[in-house]
Amino acid sequence: MGILQGDGGGVGAAVTVVGDVDKVAGGVTADFFHHLGKTVYGHSGNGEQKVALLESGTVGGIKMPEGLLQGDKLPEPLFTPSTKEESGHDINITYEQLVDLIGEEDAKALRDASLALYTKVSEFALTKGLILADTKFEFGKIDGQLTVCDEMFTPDSSRFWDLNDYQPGR
Repeated sequence: MGILQGDGGGVGAAVTVVGDVDKVAGGVTADFFHHLGKTVYGHSGNGEQKVALLESGTVGGIKMPEGLLQGDKLPEPLFTPSTKEESGHDINITYEQLVDLIGEEDAKALRDASLALYTKVSEFALTKGLILADTKFEFGKIDGQLTVCDEMFTPDSSRFWDLNDYQPGR
């Protein structure tokens, strides 16, 4: 299983395999952002996101267009950080709160890498007749380099919809 590293270049940033997870061992410094979740939404969803949208018209502190139906494609993918609480529930936070927790440089790197990964895989999924509605990432740092440190684009971390069955509002 490969370790991926983003170049911090924003949406469309290069993501490169830089090592093998099975070979990362002694002599490597690893700092994990295990207390944070990073979700990217490409379509309006359900659950907590739907509740936040209905109550405030925002998701993760970001104003959403009026009249958005469940499942609508968003104008641009949303990066929405959250804290991972020991109680098992995530608490949504704003990007500004993420900056306060981990600093501007790391927050920007997490956001840019998350959006780049989502965009690349979302575009590929469409060529296979699938919509990547949203996905969640776990990142850490290995020897100071931002690293994806958990599964990506699996049924446990992502929602894929069949393009042929896609209909906003249901």
